This record gives sequence, C-alpha cells and structure tokens, in this order.
Amino acid sequence: MGRWFIAALAPAALIVVPSAIPQTVVGRTVLRTVELRPGSTKAFALTCPPAYVAVSGGVYRPAPGVATLSIRSTGPRSFLFRFGSPPSNSVRRPAVAVACRRIAQGSLRLRLRAIKRPVTVPVGASSHRDVRVTCPPGTFAAAAGFDLGRAVNALALERETQTFRTFAFRVVNRGSVARKASFRASCLTILKPAGSSAQLRVSLTSETVPVDSGAQFVRRRCPAGWFAFTAGYSLRAGLELEGAAVALREARWSVTSDAAGELSATFELACSRVFS
Repeated sequence: MGRWFIAALAPAALIVVPSAIPQTVVGRTVLRTVELRPGSTKAFALTCPPAYVAVSGGVYRPAPGVATLSIRSTGPRSFLFRFGSPPSNSVRRPAVAVACRRIAQGSLRLRLRAIKRPVTVPVGASSHRDVRVTCPPGTFAAAAGFDLGRAVNALALERETQTFRTFAFRVVNRGSVARKASFRASCLTILKPAGSSAQLRVSLTSETVPVDSGAQFVRRRCPAGWFAFTAGYSLRAGLELEGAAVALREARWSVTSDAAGELSATFELACSRVFS
C-alpha cells in the first residue's frame, strides 16, 4: 500500500496567513442514471443549481462494456457526457455525477472559466499521445475535459493527472486506424470585492495502491473543512478505469484489472478551501 501524502500546497502568493478565517463552501452532487441500448450512443448534459459552479464531472457508477467517449464542461454550471455501448452488450444503466460548489456567505464567489480552444491531437494506430492543458496564472486547474470521438473502445485514457495549473493526459489508441482526441480544462478562482484578502488554497494528494485481478473501488477523502474538486489517476497496461467521480469531500474510482496478479495504480485527489 502506498503512502497517502500532501504533494504540494498553493503557490506562495496564495498561502494563507495564520489569522485567516475559513469560509464555508457548500457542496451538492447532482446524479443521473441513463439507459443505453445495445449498439447505441447517448449524449446529455447535467447542470448544477443556480449560484453553484460545476467543478467536476465523472462516472459515479459504471456499467459493464459501456465506453465513456466524452466528459467536458459546457459552462460554469454544466457538464456534457457521451457514452457508447457495443452491439454485443445488453441494456446498461451507468450513473454520472457533477460536483457543484458555492461559498455559503458574504460577497465571495467561486468562478470557473473554460479555456476556449480545446487541444486536439492525432493518435496513431497502436500508439499513445501525452497532452498538457494549462490554466492562466492566478487560477487553478479544476475541471478536466476530453472527447475521444465516436468509435466505441478505440481510444482510452490511461492518465489524467494535474499540477496546480496544468492537466496532463495520456490517450492510447488500441486500434489499427489513426484517430483524433480533444482535451479541455476549466480554471477555478474566486471573485471578491476590492480590498478583500480572500484566498483560495489548494492541496494535491497522491497515492499508489495495488489493484487485484477483477474490479476494485478506491475511495479517498479530503480533510475536514476542505472540499474535493478533481479525481486524477495514472494506470499501467492491464488496468482499465471504469469510472471516477467527486462528491462533497470524497473521490471514488472504479478500476478493473485483467492481470493474474497485483498491478499498481496511482490516484490523485485535489482539495480546496477558501479563507478570508
């Protein structure tokens, strides 16, 4: 079992002075279950209530054989999902989740702004590509997004990790035809009145764990008073991510291994707290 540790804290300009007062961040998780028939694809949006921002979207409960083709932010409150199911599959019902956040009191507001242009790359047959998407200075990488096209199970994500400002992806093409994949990011900061000393503090944690043969769920929580906003991962060959999603303080991952013995996987959790 790997050790759970704090990898880094916010940049020096954002480190909180000891007298800072934590602001309560209110969270809601919006869930939806969808039905996919054999040989079908389905796209749909899931939206946070007014005054909330959508800091993360993911697969909360995976369904066997269903491919996650796209998850991306479509605005400060909404995520778009697209799934595909092969003709050999039976009717499946995956569940998705969007993590919604707002600051409970005062004039502070969380702000989520998308990078307008996606990064689109070709991925050669039986190869992989590494892609990075970076947020502007003064913001944090919050909502990762991707689009793997419409071919079911042709492309797969082996890695979605981050630093404070950058998401790093690895996309693998398992087929015999070159394909394209697109990646996006939305960046988190706070809106505050002039003269306010409010600060957004972020921690990134990482753990490498053994994964047994078959299916396994992994759950990790942020410290009390901190809210979760991204769930990253890095997998090796033989492992398949079935789903990853964020609730209020918790991230959860579903991983499947086709190896006879243990394989290791790394999971990352980003947590945040607002001080004034």
